[in-house]
Amino acid sequence: MLYKNNCSKKGTNKMSEVAIASAQTAESQLEKIDNTSLALRTTFPMDTPEGQDMAFAALQSSEPLSDHLGEVINLVHFMGQTINVMDETTGEMTVRVRTIILDEKGNAYSATSDQLLNSLVTLTAIYGPPAQWSTPKPIVVKESRSRRGFRFFTVVPAPKAGRAS
Repeated sequence: MLYKNNCSKKGTNKMSEVAIASAQTAESQLEKIDNTSLALRTTFPMDTPEGQDMAFAALQSSEPLSDHLGEVINLVHFMGQTINVMDETTGEMTVRVRTIILDEKGNAYSATSDQLLNSLVTLTAIYGPPAQWSTPKPIVVKESRSRRGFRFFTVVPAPKAGRAS
């Protein structure tokens, strides 16, 4: 068991407030050690060593999906993980979903686009869960902008020429 050490006192100068905020952030990081419930959902079972290895590898080594826009990805699975993201304008922390796409070669690609996750959920509503697919689903991820200028990703079927045989 880990124990908290609360031996710092809030000072009146700005430097002390920054140090305390930094210490509180570090403390919240340490609290994660006791909390083994990771907010994670996958389209593959994680009750086997193979599934657990696949999830861990994807979480640790995914490439930015933005580096692969417009490329054909032969989708076999996807997963979502809740993460804390700081708003660059306000400095406020918000919870977002990091979506990770897994291809047939074991490559993982990640992004924090709500629309990307929505597209993948729609795909599974139409084609069924990946465990029921006889072959990977060739997809292309495209970038779009909302009317307010926000960037988001969507999934479309790959052109027939780019599909795996």
